[in-house]
Amino acid sequence: MAGEMKVLFIILLTLIFSGCATVFKGYMPEVEIKHSLNDSVSVFIRDGIKIPAPYRFSYSEKEVRNDEGYIVLSMFKQIDSTTQVINLRSNRDQLLVIKGKNSEEKYIAYKKIGAGWLVLDVVLGGFPAIIDAITENWNYFDDIQYMGE
Repeated sequence: MAGEMKVLFIILLTLIFSGCATVFKGYMPEVEIKHSLNDSVSVFIRDGIKIPAPYRFSYSEKEVRNDEGYIVLSMFKQIDSTTQVINLRSNRDQLLVIKGKNSEEKYIAYKKIGAGWLVLDVVLGGFPAIIDAITENWNYFDDIQYMGE
C-alpha cells in the first residue's frame, strides 16, 4: 500500500510541475485535411517545405467466418483517400499551401486554446498553466476542408 501511495504521489507531482497538455498531448497536434480528390493533396508550410501527410486508416467492423463458423476477422483497415493527417507545431498560427492536382489554396491555421487543458491546469494548482502557457502546448487547430479540384 505504501509503494502504491509513493507512485501516486510521484505521478501527482509530475502533473503539478509540468503542464497537462505538455505531458498528454505534446506540441504537435494532428490536423485532418478533408478533400474530395481521388489523389492525395500536398501540403507546404513557409519556405516551400512539404509536410509529410500519411494516409489516415479507418477501421471497419466485418465478421468473416471460416468453414467451422469461427470468426477469423472482425475488423480491417481501409485507406480513407479523402482524409489526410498532418502535424503542426502549436505555438503559432501556420500559413499552409495546399496543392491538389490542378489547384492550389492558401490557408491560415489559427491556433486556439483548448479550454479543457486550461481547466485541468488550474484544478491541479495553477502552476501547470504557466508551463502550458509558455510552451503553448494547450493550443489546437481546426480541421481543414479543402475544396480544390
